[in-house]
Parts: sequence; structure tokens; C-alpha cells
Amino acid sequence: MIHRPAIGIAEAIALGTTFGEFLNILTWVYLLRYALFFSLLLVAFPVLALKTRLSSLFAGLFDVDGRGAGMVIVTLTAMTTAWTMMLTTWLILAYSGRRFDLAGAGHSLSFNCFVIIYSLAALPVLISVFWESTRQGKTPFFALFGRAVLGLILAAALLNLSVPIAKSIRRSGVENWIVALFKMLPDGGAGYIGRRPGAGSVMSLLPFHGMALGLSLVSFALYIAIGQAKYARLGRSARVPTLAYMLLLLMLLCWGLTGAAFFLDRYRIPILALVLLVFLLTSFSSHSDHYYHVLEGAREGTLSPGAALRAGGRSCAIVVAANGGGIQAAAWTARVLTGLELKCREEFGQQCREFGRSIRYVSSVSGGSVGAMYFVNAYSDQGLPDREALENVVARAEESSLDEIAWGLAYPDLWRPIFPFLWSQRTDRGKALEVALERGDPQLSRRLTAWREGVQKGWRPATTFNATIADTGERLLFATTDLEPEMYGRRNFYDLYPHHDVSAATAARLSATFPYVSPAARADLGGPRQPQFHAVDGGYYDNYGTATLVEWLDSALNQPDNSIEHVLVLEIRGAALNKPKGYDTSRGWFYQFFAPLATMLHVRTAAQLSYAEAEVGLIKRIPYLSNTKIDSVVFEFPAEDVPLSWHLTKQQKQNIESAWQQELKQGEGWDKVKAFLLAAGVSKPPLS
Repeated sequence: MIHRPAIGIAEAIALGTTFGEFLNILTWVYLLRYALFFSLLLVAFPVLALKTRLSSLFAGLFDVDGRGAGMVIVTLTAMTTAWTMMLTTWLILAYSGRRFDLAGAGHSLSFNCFVIIYSLAALPVLISVFWESTRQGKTPFFALFGRAVLGLILAAALLNLSVPIAKSIRRSGVENWIVALFKMLPDGGAGYIGRRPGAGSVMSLLPFHGMALGLSLVSFALYIAIGQAKYARLGRSARVPTLAYMLLLLMLLCWGLTGAAFFLDRYRIPILALVLLVFLLTSFSSHSDHYYHVLEGAREGTLSPGAALRAGGRSCAIVVAANGGGIQAAAWTARVLTGLELKCREEFGQQCREFGRSIRYVSSVSGGSVGAMYFVNAYSDQGLPDREALENVVARAEESSLDEIAWGLAYPDLWRPIFPFLWSQRTDRGKALEVALERGDPQLSRRLTAWREGVQKGWRPATTFNATIADTGERLLFATTDLEPEMYGRRNFYDLYPHHDVSAATAARLSATFPYVSPAARADLGGPRQPQFHAVDGGYYDNYGTATLVEWLDSALNQPDNSIEHVLVLEIRGAALNKPKGYDTSRGWFYQFFAPLATMLHVRTAAQLSYAEAEVGLIKRIPYLSNTKIDSVVFEFPAEDVPLSWHLTKQQKQNIESAWQQELKQGEGWDKVKAFLLAAGVSKPPLS
């Protein structure tokens, strides 16, 4: 039998020393966990946002217009955030030994070295902004550089301002109150207070705590100033870039979690457990829920799909289905509908308005609802407006709303779970998005049923904004016609709330409740304790808008007095369906954990498109009493990878325009629309 030699005393001591050093390192890593996490996130976020699959969601954050103060604010917030992480890290390294009776962290870097290192940590964010903004051709490099230098100067001034603020706190006597509070703690304020050099037994804040207090006050003042400035300009031109709000949010989380952990770790209280407990308690408060505003006033009379379809006085009609997909779908919907109207005028004469007048119904979902809202809102009793106004429809659909959403996330929705009773029910990122969608247009803030008059008279198409009820999974329709009878899986807002209404902008934003970007919201009726359904994005149920369109069209054509002879179903799709990937042989056992979720996500897109095509195909074959002929045409944006956020870069806008011009030249869509108009009796003007 072979025996293993016993370990020697010297080796045991060495091994114990090494293991002890390893435990000491782990202890310091634990104490620095939040400061390290936020520091790494600051450095890594640009890479994750621009070079991974997350780019469709986050790449727009780094597209900053350098003509205003945007680059100044981004640089200011980036450097202040980096220096927040620097100072919290320094405090932990400097004073955890006293607070937790630990051996020193073993670093020899000076405070100035820390300032330089953390200043470099902000560079990835700034470089990414330079890269994204200049390659879009929106802003010259030197214009951005000059503003970045100005932002750096302001940030340095704020950092230096923390020192005189700390001295003012000491001179005013406030520091004495803080020291007195720390003395009352069981640990006597270890790690926070100590004897002031040259002052005998007088206790004061340890040197860098005063500076941290000063910088935290400056940081909060910056946070409040930017938030109030944006609140005063919600829905108007953006001056504070979305990225700045994200940096401010990161800065606040760093101050809060790092500071709380340094204090509570002494008492073995896990900060995450405490935060989760607070969130758990407030989650049961209906005051912390999200709401949408409901207007007083009932709809007047009823308007059936058949009556709306015949109201144009024509024997031919166009019905539109616009799909979801964020701002890309909104812009593509607006571009296709306005582009077809302009092409019609080009082909049949500038006085021709037959394409717009032939549209009798629009069923839209998510981003498509936003584009459809601007298009339908542009109608008057004279039809669609001139070219300039139509191009403005596209420009409004392409205008970013991401700044408002980021403001709502970094301000009211950040504090809502902590202080639910202090926030207005109507103030959240969803309402901020709604205000942005209105773009200052009073028409969009009025009752949706006001559009019914134009539908009845035949000069405005009927509209349905499709949402989903989160509580039941049913469709929720915000419609200017009455689709009856109700069926399982479909609810009408005006049947749920017969004496109330919503604005067009509210209906569109509820239809476009992009997951997590904007919140699931319920009607603000009866107070927080009154149960209501929550509305979410219509794409959960049907992302193509065809389910409601087919039901609406079937109801209209089944009426005995139907006089419509020819219908064109015009489908608008903001992106091409991702092509199925080949076999993947790299999957292992871990794949089983997320296979069900991945399957649901993949089936959602593939199945919905399959059902959409099947539904349109079936209704084309139904023999209606009037022998109505039904044709269909699809206008699909050719690219698969499109932006999913509420921001389009200059290049992405150009891509939409290029794709539309390409569609007119090589696609079959316009030819089918033209053939439909010719069959409807539209003729070219005689040559002069």
C-alpha cells in the first residue's frame, strides 16, 4: 500500500497564506461588487449595443445630433457617471479596512491615477457616439469634438465643485449633525468618521466622504435639472439625447446601490434582498400600476363595416393591413401609403385623388398603427393634402420618440416602485410616448370617435387600432366602426366602456405597446382600486392586422345591400420575415432550458404570417352575394434586420426611401394598384 507523504509545516503555512490571500481578494471583490459591475457595464455597453444582436434595439442610442447641445450633455453625463464610479470605488478601497476590519486592498495607485483611469472608462461611450453620429453624415467630426470638449470642461468643473461644497457643509455645521448621527450607530460610524488631523478629539467625516457627498449632490442636481428641462418640452424637439438618460440612470444606481451596500454590509444585510422586499411590498399597491387616460363621452349611433365600405360611393374599395415592428413599421406604413398616393397623382394627373379616396378601411398593429394614425389624420373633406403635407406625414412617422421613453424610464418609472403614492397615474413612459406621438397636433389629442363623421361621409377611411388584453389574451379594438357581433377572442373598447372614449394618440400608443419599452396600461376609471383590463401591443395576438381586417371585410361584404364589386387588400409589412436557419449541431443539454421560450418566439412570427396569408387567401375565395372580386397585394420592406426601437438614424431613413423607390421600379405592387385603379374607372388625363 502506497502512502502519501505528509505535508510539511512550511508548506502548510505557505498554503494557508495563499488561501488566506485568496479569501481576502474575494472579500474585496464582494465589497466592490456594485462599483465593479457598473464600471464594467459602462465600458462594455457600447460593444453590446453595437456589435451584438441587441443592436436593433440599442444602436440608435449612440446617434446624437451634434448641431445642438446633445454631445455636450452626453459627454457631461458620461464623465460624471464615470467619476461617480471612480469615487465610490476609491471610498470602498480606502475605508473598508476600517469598517470591516480587513487587511488593506494592496493597491498603490494615487487618487489622480483613479481619476485618469475612470476618465478613460468613459471613452468607449464617447467613441461609439462619434462613430455612429459621423458615419450617418448627420454631424461633422469637428463639430462633435468641439462640443465633447465643452462637455468635458463642464464635467471637470462639476467634479471640482464637489470640494468647495464639502467645505461649505463643514463650515455650515451640517457635518456636525452627520457625525452625530453616525456616532449613534452601534459601530460608531466606522469607515465614515474619524479624528480630524490637528483638532485633538474632534470627529469629522473622513476626507473623501465629504467630496463624495459634494459630488452626489452635484449629480442629483444635474439629474433633476435635465429631467425638469425635458418635462417642460415633452413632445417637442429633443435636446437631451436618449443616451444621457441611460447614463444618468446608471449614475443613480451606482450611487444608491454602492452607498447602501457599504453601509449595510457591516450589519450583514443583503442590499438586493432589501430592494426586492421593497419592490415586493409596493408591487401590491395599485398606485404603482400604469394607466391610460379615458375621455368622457359616448359614441353617437352605430356605424357598421358595410356602411363604412359603401360610404365612398364607389363600387371598388381598398382595405389596408399594416403590421407591427416599432418605428420601422411606422415609417414604412406612412411611406407606402403616401408614396402610392403621390404615384397615383404622377400617373393620372395631379388633381387625381382616387387612391386615397378608394381606401375605405385600415387595420393596423403596433408600429403600423403609428404610421396609419398620421396618414388617416391627414384626411380632410377634400381628400388627402398636397405633396408637402404628405411628405410631412412620413417625416412625423420617422421622428424619434426614444428620448421621451428614456425620460419616462429614468424619472417617473424609476421612482414609481419606491414611492408609488407620490406619482400621478398619468405620468409614465407610456404617457411620454403618447405626447411624443402627438407632435403638438391637437387633432391627435381629441376623441377617436371624432373621425367617425368623416367615415360616415365617405372622405375618411374607417380605422382599427389593434391592441391585446394582457389579462385574457384577447384582441382589443379601438375602432371607428362597430364590428358586431362580439366573438370569443375579440373585444371592442366602446363595448367595454360605452360612455367613454380615448384620443387617437392613446389608441395608437396602446396598439404600439412595445414589450418593456412602454408599459401595459389600464383605463384610469374608478380609481386605482377599480379593476380594469391592461392593454398591450396588438402584435401579441396578430402582428399583421389581417385577423381584424378579414372579419371586418367579411361583415361588410355579407350584408344584402352590398354594392362593392372589387376589393383590393393591401398588406404592408415593415420587414421581411427572417429566413429559417439551417440545422444547428452545437446545441447541448443547456439548450433544453430555453428551448420552449425560443420555440414560442419563433412560432409567433412564422405562425402569424402563415395565418395572415391563409386568412387573406380564404376570403378571396368566398362567393359573396354580389360576386365581389377580391385581390391582394403586399408591400414588404426587403431587409430582415431592421431597427426595433423608436429611433431611426439618417441612414435608416434613407434606406426606407431607397427601398420605396426600388419597389416602384422593380416591384409588382404598383402595377397591381394601378390595374385596380384602371378597373375602377380612373383614366389618365389627355395629353395637352
